[in-house]
Amino acid sequence: MALTGAVEALEAASEAPATQAYRATITRADGQSETVLVRALSGTTSLSVTIFDPTDTAAAVASAEETINAALAELEKK
Repeated sequence: MALTGAVEALEAASEAPATQAYRATITRADGQSETVLVRALSGTTSLSVTIFDPTDTAAAVASAEETINAALAELEKK
């Protein structure tokens, strides 16, 4: 079975000093799958959110950004 893959950088932002995002697409004989990953770095903390086969990439990135911001807010409370 042959597999091919592609990675594309996406725009993302969070409350962290550094945020990056990308979409990975894997194509195989029986179909295609997609993963959106958003990662944020703040000091020694690394947070990442992965969404598998999103129906809307922009909405997936927005959801990941919100999740990361909520986690950062909770960590600041401690």
